[in-house]
Amino acid sequence: MTGRIKLTKNGVKVSEENKPAIPYEYSCISPFDKSCSTYNLDGFQPTMDSKCPKFICYEAFGYIGEMVTCVDAMDCQMLQGMTTYYGDEGKDTKENDTILFLREMIPHHQNAVNMAKNFMATKESNCLDRTPAPRGEKRGPKCLLDPVVRGIINTQNSQIQAMLGLLETFDVAEEAQCEVILEASAHSPAKVSYLGAFVALLAGFELLGF
Repeated sequence: MTGRIKLTKNGVKVSEENKPAIPYEYSCISPFDKSCSTYNLDGFQPTMDSKCPKFICYEAFGYIGEMVTCVDAMDCQMLQGMTTYYGDEGKDTKENDTILFLREMIPHHQNAVNMAKNFMATKESNCLDRTPAPRGEKRGPKCLLDPVVRGIINTQNSQIQAMLGLLETFDVAEEAQCEVILEASAHSPAKVSYLGAFVALLAGFELLGF
């Protein structure tokens, strides 16, 4: 978060200059991202990018149709982010192994965070009663998912920042994307999405010690 304080005297600005300078542009949340509770996914919709396939197969039953376009965009962002170069010139093999690991994990983690935030917006993890369950009773799925989803967002966001810092230490760009090549069958994209969701949930269960 960044901002400037403008001093006034008798209701008039002391200076019209915008100082200190802010070294980056503010990003605005698009209506699409607002509906998904995500960030910077607008251009990754299958209808907006020919390199983005539809990952989810569904028959439009229930309310899932409202979530499909969001998850399709999340998965495509991860797909393109993880389609990256192995290391940088001038680095030795071991350094490039680490650089590749970081470049792959950052978009992977971001996808998990986006999925968790999007799922929270459905209120299907909204646990109103946070007290321990009475002995012999089990919590409902909402109360079981609540700490999993929050754990994914908090822990993986922290890890993303740590990995970005490491890339900065290596003096390499966050990502160096190469051409996305899609040679999968018509049904395989859905499997990619389910795998991403499964990995994200496993990470959350690990946090809880399950």
